[in-house]
Amino acid sequence: MTYAEYCHAILKRDDKGLDAMYEDYIIHVIGVAGLTELRTNNLLEPCGVVHGRHLYAIVDIANTLPRAW
Repeated sequence: MTYAEYCHAILKRDDKGLDAMYEDYIIHVIGVAGLTELRTNNLLEPCGVVHGRHLYAIVDIANTLPRAW
Protein backbone atom coordinates (compact mmCIF):
# COMPACT_ATOMS: atom_id res chain seq x y z
CA MET A 1 0.00 0.00 0.00
CA THR A 2 1.41 3.38 -0.98
CA TYR A 3 1.32 6.46 1.22
CA ALA A 4 -1.36 7.95 -1.07
CA GLU A 5 -3.51 4.83 -0.70
CA TYR A 6 -3.02 4.91 3.08
CA CYS A 7 -4.08 8.57 3.33
CA HIS A 8 -7.03 7.90 1.03
CA ALA A 9 -8.17 4.99 3.20
CA ILE A 10 -8.03 7.18 6.31
CA LEU A 11 -10.17 9.87 4.70
CA LYS A 12 -12.67 7.36 3.30
CA ARG A 13 -12.98 5.82 6.77
CA ASP A 14 -13.79 9.25 8.24
CA ASP A 15 -15.96 10.66 5.44
CA LYS A 16 -19.29 9.63 7.05
CA GLY A 17 -21.07 9.86 3.69
CA LEU A 18 -19.98 13.46 3.04
CA ASP A 19 -19.78 14.73 -0.52
CA ALA A 20 -16.82 17.02 0.25
CA MET A 21 -14.36 17.87 3.01
CA TYR A 22 -12.73 21.13 3.95
CA GLU A 23 -9.00 21.41 3.37
CA ASP A 24 -8.36 22.32 7.02
CA TYR A 25 -10.15 19.15 8.18
CA ILE A 26 -8.12 17.03 5.74
CA ILE A 27 -4.93 18.59 7.10
CA HIS A 28 -6.11 17.88 10.65
CA VAL A 29 -6.66 14.20 9.81
CA ILE A 30 -3.70 13.35 7.53
CA GLY A 31 -1.44 16.42 7.63
CA VAL A 32 -0.03 18.65 4.93
CA ALA A 33 2.12 15.84 3.52
CA GLY A 34 -0.96 13.62 3.13
CA LEU A 35 -2.92 16.42 1.46
CA THR A 36 -0.06 17.05 -0.95
CA GLU A 37 0.25 13.34 -1.74
CA LEU A 38 -3.47 13.03 -2.48
CA ARG A 39 -3.38 16.11 -4.71
CA THR A 40 -0.31 14.80 -6.56
CA ASN A 41 -2.03 11.47 -7.23
CA ASN A 42 -5.33 13.12 -8.27
CA LEU A 43 -7.22 11.56 -5.36
CA LEU A 44 -8.72 14.89 -4.32
CA GLU A 45 -10.74 17.08 -6.64
CA PRO A 46 -11.30 20.72 -5.77
CA CYS A 47 -15.01 21.45 -5.76
CA GLY A 48 -15.42 24.91 -4.26
CA VAL A 49 -14.48 27.59 -1.79
CA VAL A 50 -16.78 28.69 1.03
CA HIS A 51 -15.74 31.78 3.01
CA GLY A 52 -12.11 31.21 1.96
CA ARG A 53 -12.10 27.52 2.97
CA HIS A 54 -11.31 25.10 0.15
CA LEU A 55 -13.57 22.08 -0.36
CA TYR A 56 -12.35 18.81 -1.88
CA ALA A 57 -14.19 15.73 -3.09
CA ILE A 58 -12.47 12.40 -2.46
CA VAL A 59 -11.98 10.62 -5.78
CA ASP A 60 -12.54 6.86 -6.05
CA ILE A 61 -9.18 5.15 -5.93
CA ALA A 62 -10.08 2.26 -8.26
CA ASN A 63 -9.23 4.04 -11.52
CA THR A 64 -6.68 6.64 -10.51
CA LEU A 65 -3.48 4.98 -9.27
CA PRO A 66 -1.41 2.79 -11.55
CA ARG A 67 -0.96 -0.71 -10.20
CA ALA A 68 2.40 -2.50 -10.26
CA TRP A 69 2.03 -5.98 -11.73
